[in-house]
Amino acid sequence: MEYKQKKGSSSVVIILMLLAIGGIGYGIYSYTQKQAVLRQERREQQRLAQEQATRALEEKYRREEEERQAREEERRRIREEEAQQSRKRDEERRAQINQDRQVREDAQRHSQAEQAVQAAQAPPVVESQFIGNRNSKVFHKPTCRTLPTPNNRVALGSRAEAERGGFRPCKNCRP
Repeated sequence: MEYKQKKGSSSVVIILMLLAIGGIGYGIYSYTQKQAVLRQERREQQRLAQEQATRALEEKYRREEEERQAREEERRRIREEEAQQSRKRDEERRAQINQDRQVREDAQRHSQAEQAVQAAQAPPVVESQFIGNRNSKVFHKPTCRTLPTPNNRVALGSRAEAERGGFRPCKNCRP
């Protein structure tokens, strides 16, 4: 087949080709511009995502630090309460010890006072050879381990005096 060129058609073809090439060039330029813009937008999105992730991590670390500080504060408060309770228990123990000591001292003073009263009320101890028991009517040597209480004692000068008074001899010391 033979291609016949018409007059003036070659310049149209050339113009069309240039337009096509220009259009392609513009298309390529336009495409590369769009790609550059897309890359720039992606970078911006990545930067924003990274900033957001950084802020989220910082927020997470801040919350964790606040929680750690709150736990530490709670532990410190508990230690202070325990120390305060311990001091209170120690004070109560000291007060109880002082109160017990005071009761013992009072009891000891009372006992000494009672002994003084009993000694004042007891009949005078007379040096004698034998000591008789008013209730049981038994007489003992002064060294006997079963002597009567001071208010039940009777001083006896001799064995004969004891027997005349109705006393019998002790079976332990055998006077």
